[in-house]
Amino acid sequence: MRTVAGFFLISLSACSAGNDKESVPASDSSVAPADTSLGESGLGDVALDTTTADGACGAVTHTAQQAPASLMFVLDGSESMNAGGKWSSAALAIVSAIDQDSFDSMSLGLLVSPNGTVTGPSCVFGFPVACGSPALPQIPLKPAGKDKSSASAGVRSEMYKWLSANTPKAGYDGTPLYEALKTSYNFLKLSAAKTKLIAVVITDGTASCSSLSSRGGYKDANGCNDWEFPSGLVTLIKGAHDDPATPIYTFVVGVPGADTTGKDPSKEPPYSARKALSAYAKAGAPEYVDPTCEGTFGAPENVDPAKSCHFDMTTSAAFDAKKLADAIAKMRGEVLGCIYDLPTPASGTVDKSKVNVRLESKGSGTDLKKRSDKTDTCATDGCWDYTADGKVELIGKACSDAKAITDGRVTILVGCATLVK
Repeated sequence: MRTVAGFFLISLSACSAGNDKESVPASDSSVAPADTSLGESGLGDVALDTTTADGACGAVTHTAQQAPASLMFVLDGSESMNAGGKWSSAALAIVSAIDQDSFDSMSLGLLVSPNGTVTGPSCVFGFPVACGSPALPQIPLKPAGKDKSSASAGVRSEMYKWLSANTPKAGYDGTPLYEALKTSYNFLKLSAAKTKLIAVVITDGTASCSSLSSRGGYKDANGCNDWEFPSGLVTLIKGAHDDPATPIYTFVVGVPGADTTGKDPSKEPPYSARKALSAYAKAGAPEYVDPTCEGTFGAPENVDPAKSCHFDMTTSAAFDAKKLADAIAKMRGEVLGCIYDLPTPASGTVDKSKVNVRLESKGSGTDLKKRSDKTDTCATDGCWDYTADGKVELIGKACSDAKAITDGRVTILVGCATLVK
C-alpha cells in the first residue's frame, strides 16, 4: 500500500474458528502452526454418527461435507502491514481459520501483492515503484483435504510455510489491489471446485498504482493519478459477482490503517477508506452484508459510512488474530449456507425416519427437531428438514445459530426415531 492505507477483502462463510489463538505481538513476525488440540470443529462438516450416548443406535460413523468450494486469500503485502503486528496477526488468523475441519472440502490459495517493483510512470521520471502484482498466486488453489498446516505437505502446509518465511519488504508502499483481484478472479474461475467461489481480501488501506493503467485516479503527492477511483474497483468486483457462469463472492476486511479520510494528501487519497471498502463489500457479496449498511460510494466521499458493509477491524481493540479467524470462518459459513450432504453407508441406505440432527458448540449442544409443517419458518426455535434432493437443511434460528458459531459442528445421528416438532 501507500504509506498508510490498505485493506483486506475477504470472501467466506460461517463456520468456526476452532483454534483459540492469541494475537501475535507487534515485534513477532513468526507464525505458529494452528493448534488442533480442540479436535473436530467447524459447522461446515457434518458428522453422520450412528452411535448415541447409550450405544443403542449403531456403530458405524460416516462424515459428510458441504459441496466443494474454492477460496482465494488476497493479502495486502505493502510495507505498512508490518506495523503494529498486522502482518503476523493476519497470517496467524489465516492459518488458524483454514486448519478447521470445515475447510477440508475446500480448495485454498493465497495471493499477496505487491510482490516487486516496476518501471514507474513519467510523473516520477520512470523511477521504480512498488506496484508489481504477481501474475500467479504464490500458493495456487489446491484441495485442502485432511492435511493441516502442521503436515509435511498439502496446501495448508504450503500457506503456513510461505507466510512464516515472508514479510512485507521495506519500500513496498504500493497497493495494486485492482490487478491482484483480477488475477485472483481469473484463477478462481479456473478452479475445479466451482460450486462456490470466494475471494477474501485483507488490507490496511486504500488501493493505488492506477497511474500505470488507463483507468485514471486521484492525484497523489507526486502529481501522479495514482490513487484508484473506488468506482473502478466496485465495477470490477460487481462484475465478478454478477458473472452468470462463475459468480465470485468477495468479502472485504479492513485492518488498522484502513480508516483514513483524506486529511493528509501526502499519504492518503481524498476519500474515506471505510466508505470505499464498504462499497467493495456490498458489490462483492450483497446477499451477505447487513441490509442496513451503507454500501454506495459517492459524495461526500471523505465521510465514513454510518454502518460499514465490510468487516471493519481498524481499532486496536477490535483487531487480533482470533477475531479475524472468526470473521474468515463466518464468511465461509455465510456463503456455503445451511445445507449438508447426507452420506450413505458403505452398504444399504439411511432410513430417513431414523435421523436426528444436533447443533454443537464448545461446551454445549442443542437437539434440533424436524419440522412437520413445510410452512414453519422455525424463526424462534430452529429446526431442520430434508431438501427436495434429500439433503439436510437447517431452518430459521438453527441456520442463523450455525452461522454465528465460531467453534462448533453439526452432528447427524442415525438409527433412532426422528424427533419431530
